[in-house]
Amino acid sequence: MNDHTKQNTTENNLTENADEIRRLTSRLLACNNYVAALPYAKQWTKLRPCESMPWTALASALNGLDRHAEACEALDKAILVNSPDWLSLYIMAGVASYLKHRLPEAEQLIRKALRLQPDIQENWYVLGRVLKEQGKKIEAMLCLARAGQMNQNLSLSRECMDMIIEMGSPDYSRN
Repeated sequence: MNDHTKQNTTENNLTENADEIRRLTSRLLACNNYVAALPYAKQWTKLRPCESMPWTALASALNGLDRHAEACEALDKAILVNSPDWLSLYIMAGVASYLKHRLPEAEQLIRKALRLQPDIQENWYVLGRVLKEQGKKIEAMLCLARAGQMNQNLSLSRECMDMIIEMGSPDYSRN
């Protein structure tokens, strides 16, 4: 086997490993199994340090484990890499929104995701939630109404309408 063949084999193995680790990490995060997802997310960042998604997954796992300072560091790396893909932006916005002091940043990220995918209900929901958390009630209600009308996910549509009703109630103004 010559050096070129060895290099191609090694690159193919790394790509396959990174893809498998991505799948495992994503499945574990989807099940909220942050403890199990963490080592895979760390490994993924080593295999793909110049991509946002591995850092975003690591930030998500760390945030789920209430390791907020480390989650912020991983999120910073994800943002620094700044992959222009919708999914990375969407997840980065979600992680940033859970780190309450990063709400303006979450708003910027989800707005970028919306520019790439304006027809996805979850984008409008996240933007509405982030705006609500920042006290931007009217704009939040408009975003949630738009998300609710899209009906791509009926339970999410119901949640949007419930949030609008909550924001419109007199008790919301006291919060």
